[in-house]
Amino acid sequence: MKVTQKTTDIQLPKAVLDTTLNDLYRQAGSEYRNKRIGQVLSSFSALVPPSSKITPNHKYIYQGGPFTSSKGSRTEKEDSATAIKYLSLVNQRGAFVCGTAPVIFFYMDRDSKKRDHDRKQVAKTSATIPDYQRPQPVFCEGPDSIPINETGIDLLACKVVHDSLERHSNVVPLETHCSLTRSVPWQTLVFLHRSSGLDSFVIPGDCTGNRGTWLKEQSQRIYDALKSHPLPFVLKSQATFGGAGTFIAKTEEERQKIIDNLGKGFLGRLLSSVNADNSHLEPATMLLSGMIQNPIGDYGMTVFNNKKGQEPVFLGVSKQMIQDGTAWVGSTIDYRQQSELRLKFETLTNQISEWLQSYEYIGPAGADVLEDADGFHVVDLNVRTTGSCCLPLLRKHFTNRELYIASSFSTDVQQRDEFLDMFKAEFQDGHCFLVKKPRALQWFYKGQLIKEKEEERQAGRFELFLDLLYVAIVANFSDELAEHPDGAHLAKYILIFAPAWHIWADLREIMNSYYTDDLLQRLVILWVMALLVLYANNANDADEDITAMRTTAGAYLVARFTTLNVFLVTSFAAYQHRTQARIMAGFMFVGLLITIPLFLEDISIRAKAAIVAVGIFYQEATWALTLSPWIKAKLHLTYSTAVDIAHEIDRMGAFFIIILGEFVYSIIVGNKTGIGLTSGYAKAVCTLIIAFVLNWVYSSGDGSIQATHPIRRSAWTAFGFFLLHLPLSASFLIGGHIAAASTAIEEFEDGQRWLLGGGLGVGMFCLWVYGMLYRVEGECNLFMGQTTRISMRLIIAIILVVIPESHNHLNAESFMFVIMALFAFLLIWETIGGLSRTSKFFEPWTNRNPPPEEDDREGLAGE
Repeated sequence: MKVTQKTTDIQLPKAVLDTTLNDLYRQAGSEYRNKRIGQVLSSFSALVPPSSKITPNHKYIYQGGPFTSSKGSRTEKEDSATAIKYLSLVNQRGAFVCGTAPVIFFYMDRDSKKRDHDRKQVAKTSATIPDYQRPQPVFCEGPDSIPINETGIDLLACKVVHDSLERHSNVVPLETHCSLTRSVPWQTLVFLHRSSGLDSFVIPGDCTGNRGTWLKEQSQRIYDALKSHPLPFVLKSQATFGGAGTFIAKTEEERQKIIDNLGKGFLGRLLSSVNADNSHLEPATMLLSGMIQNPIGDYGMTVFNNKKGQEPVFLGVSKQMIQDGTAWVGSTIDYRQQSELRLKFETLTNQISEWLQSYEYIGPAGADVLEDADGFHVVDLNVRTTGSCCLPLLRKHFTNRELYIASSFSTDVQQRDEFLDMFKAEFQDGHCFLVKKPRALQWFYKGQLIKEKEEERQAGRFELFLDLLYVAIVANFSDELAEHPDGAHLAKYILIFAPAWHIWADLREIMNSYYTDDLLQRLVILWVMALLVLYANNANDADEDITAMRTTAGAYLVARFTTLNVFLVTSFAAYQHRTQARIMAGFMFVGLLITIPLFLEDISIRAKAAIVAVGIFYQEATWALTLSPWIKAKLHLTYSTAVDIAHEIDRMGAFFIIILGEFVYSIIVGNKTGIGLTSGYAKAVCTLIIAFVLNWVYSSGDGSIQATHPIRRSAWTAFGFFLLHLPLSASFLIGGHIAAASTAIEEFEDGQRWLLGGGLGVGMFCLWVYGMLYRVEGECNLFMGQTTRISMRLIIAIILVVIPESHNHLNAESFMFVIMALFAFLLIWETIGGLSRTSKFFEPWTNRNPPPEEDDREGLAGE
C-alpha cells in the first residue's frame, strides 16, 4: 500500500478489542501465563521469494495463489504485489488483534527509505489501537534472523510455517502445525504414493528418470480420479487460504477445464514439491469430495483452542463472502446473532477442539462450515489466525456505536488516506439515530439464555430520574394515611398505591427488556411521569370527588395504555419476545376495560373500591401468567422472554431505597426534632437505626456469606421475589412514615400505633419470605443454618404486630426505643449467624509498605 502525502483531519476513535491473542494465549494454560510469545504472521511461498533474505520453502509447502495458478510465467509487478501482501498487509491485519505481544515483521527491501515506509505503515495501523493493546513490532531481515534473545521472546506462534522457523522454540511443533492443515477428519483424501530420492524442484515435463516417471504416474492417478468421480465434486490442495487451490466442477465442461488447468503448471509444481524432507508430511495429497448441494448457510467459525482439559474460547461466527465460487474475499458478522450462533455451533466447536487438543495444538483456528438439511459440514479447517479473526474481537467497539454488522475484506480498494476520507463520517461518528429500532436485550432460545451484550447492565439515568418522582408520590400517599390512621384510609392507601406501583413495574419491564435510551423512549418516560403527577395529585381525593376520581382513573388508564402500546409496537420489531409481549398487551387492555366503571357517578364508592381491588389482583395474576414457564411450555415457544438479572435486582433495590427514604426524609423536613438533644432527636435516631437495619437486612439477602439469589435460583422463586415487593414496599412505607412522624408527637394515637407495628410487622414477614427464597451454599460452615438465622425475622414480625396491643401504655419515645431494640437485636443475630466458623474479627495489616523498586509489576499489584 502506497503512502500519500495528503494530510487527513480525521480523528479516529481507538479500536478497543474485547480481548487479544496475547490475552488468549495467557489463559490457554498455566505454562503460557507468563510466556512472551512472538507472533509470526507473514505468509511464505514455495515458489516466490518475497525478499532476497527470505528463501522459498523447501519442506513446508505453502500453496498460495502464485503456486496454484495455471498461468504461465509471472511478472515482476505480480511478484512485488505478492511480497507486499505476504509481508506487510497480511501481517498488519493479524498484528491488529495480537495485543501487546511482539509481532515479527520482515523487511521487503534493503533500501532505507522503503524500510522506513514499512515501519510507518505498521505504525499507522497500530495507532488505531489504544496503548495497552498495541503490539510491539520487531523488524528483521527474515525468519532466520529474528532477534529472539534481544527481544525476550520465549516462544513463537506462526500463521504460516517457514522452514527457517524450525531453529526457534515454537508454541506448536512445526510438523504438527503443518499436519493439521490437511484437515484429515473433515475431508475425503486422495493420497499419492511416495517415492524415494525426491530432492529437486521443479521436475521438468520431459524428464525420463525416476522422478519424471513418478510425476507422470501420479498425474495420471489424479486425472483418472477426476474423470471417474461423479459430479458435482470439489478438488482441494493443502496448506492454502483464501480459496486458492480449490476447484469446483458441476458440469462435464467444468471437469475438463480443471483437468486442462492442472496440466498448465500447478500439478507439476505440486508433485515436484515432494522431497526427502517432507514426503512423510504428504504435501502433494489432494482432497477430492462430493459437493454440498443446496446449502442454507455458509459460515466462518473462529475459536481459540486451549490446553487439553480446558474448553475452547468461542470467538464468533461470520458469513463468508465468496467470489467466483471459490475465492474468499471477506466476511460479515452480525453481532446480534452471536449468542444464538454460539449455542448453535457449540457441539461442533467442542468436536473440533477435542481433535486439535489430541495434537496438543494451542492457538486460534477457523472452520469453514456449510449447513444443509442434514446438518453441518466442515469443508475446511484453518489452523491459524484467520482473515476474519478481528471481527468477533471488535464486538463492543461497534455495538457501543449502535453498529451491529461489520465486515472484513481481503482486497485492494484504495490507498489508506483515500479510503479513510471516503468513509470519514462513519469512521468518526458511527450511526446515530434519534429513534432506534426496538430490540430485545435478552431472551431464551430453546431454553438457553441469550443476551445481546454480555456485560451486565445497571439502571440508566432516566430510570433514576423516574425514581425521584416516586419519592414524592409515596410521601404523598403515606402522609394522607398518617393524618387519618383508620381502616378506611388504610384501604384507600393500598388501592391507590398498587396502581402507581404497576405503572413503575411496566416501565421497569420496558427498560429491562428493550432499553434503547433514544428520543422516543425518553419522551415516553416524560409522558408517563407527567401522568403520574396528575394521578398522585388527585388520588387522595378520589373517594370524595367524582372529578378527582375520573382524573385519577384517566391518568392511570392513559399511562397503562401508553406502556401497553410500547409492548405491542416492540413485538413487531423484536421477534424474541413477540408472543409474550402481545399476550401481555392483550391482558393489559382487558385490565383497562375493568376501570371503565370508575368514570360513572352512579356507582357507589364501595363498588369502585371492589373494582380497583379486582383490577390489582388481575394485574398481578396476568403478569405472572404471561411470563411464567407454564405458558412458555404450553405454547411451545422457541423464543421467550428473559430478564437481565443484575438490572432487575438493581431496580428492585432502588425502589426499596425509595421506601426507606420515607423513614429518613420525614425526620428532617420541618425541623420536627427541635433544638438540641431532645426527645424528638432520640426518636429520630431510632427511626434512622430502623431504616439502616432494614437496608442492611435487605441488601444481605438471607444473611449468609454465599447464596443464590431468588431470580437465579428458579423461575418460581423469581416470581415470588417480584410479587413480594408490592406488599413489602406498601407496608414499610406506612410504617416508616409513622416512625418518622413520632419525632413531633409525645403520644401515639391507637391507629398510628397499629399502623406502625402492623406496617413494620407485615414488612418483616415479607423479608422473612424474601430470605427463605435464597438457596444457601456452604451452610454447614456458618454459625447458624438458614432456617434458624432467618426465623428471627418471623419472630420479630409477630412481635411487631402484637406490640401495639401489649405495649399501648408506652409513650411515643419508649415505644420507638422498644422497636429500635428489636431491629438492633435482629441485626446482631443475623450478622453473627451468617459468619463462617473460621471468621476472624480483625484482618492483619500486612503489606503496609511499598515493595522494593526491583519487584515486578505483579508484586506492585499486590498479587
